[in-house]
Amino acid sequence: MFGWRIHSKIQYQIERLLSGAFDPALDRGTIDRYRSTPEELVCLAEVLRQGGEACEYLRVNSFDPTERTISDASYFHWTDTLHWLITHRDRLSDEDGTQLVQWGDHRFTESLAGENRFSWKGRTPRAALRAAQEYQQQITQYGLTIRMLHWNKLGLSWLWSDENNTRWDFAELIRTEELVEEGQELKHCVGGYSEGCVLGSYAIVSMRRNGVRAITIQLELGTTRVIQAHGSCNRPASREEWRAINAWLERWAKR
Repeated sequence: MFGWRIHSKIQYQIERLLSGAFDPALDRGTIDRYRSTPEELVCLAEVLRQGGEACEYLRVNSFDPTERTISDASYFHWTDTLHWLITHRDRLSDEDGTQLVQWGDHRFTESLAGENRFSWKGRTPRAALRAAQEYQQQITQYGLTIRMLHWNKLGLSWLWSDENNTRWDFAELIRTEELVEEGQELKHCVGGYSEGCVLGSYAIVSMRRNGVRAITIQLELGTTRVIQAHGSCNRPASREEWRAINAWLERWAKR
């Protein structure tokens, strides 16, 4: 179905949801959203199929497991996160769950550069929550603890509107303060990437959708290779966002 990696038994959950058999913990806005968007519907059905409830769906919903462009590692991370949240459901508040998912997505993204992938296996709620709280404090304190640097513009900024009149604004970030603000808004750690920019290893570009921050792009200089492209809490870029990124890369390659 749609080229997604979904279990054959998910059809039962989809039919159940479409018939109105939903968890009362889901608010009306959430119900309307998943009914109107196939991706949301399949995401919720998959959470329910794996034993999850409304609380798990609302916590992991920022990551779309039906996205065809995601890697196997990203899909398994989403599943690993879901199972861990289900196992420790009674020991986590809504606020705890949100912090933990943000921290876990950050740790997973950072681990992609090495050999050892992040896993929830063996992690207790207490230890994981302590690490998640420390991570949130680091994001908040970036602007207070790191050197404020400035580097030259490379002409990477661009404004483009697609056929749906969606405005994509690519803003090249050239100061530590701008990286810190980007990281705080999108809840990731780009605030600490100043030195690489100064050394000319890579550039950081903030992509905004209709004026709202959507994706932070790390571009390897000397090539058109995107090292990372992540949104809030390190979620991967969607198909629509990658389409805009690729249009920007094509323009950059022609310079």
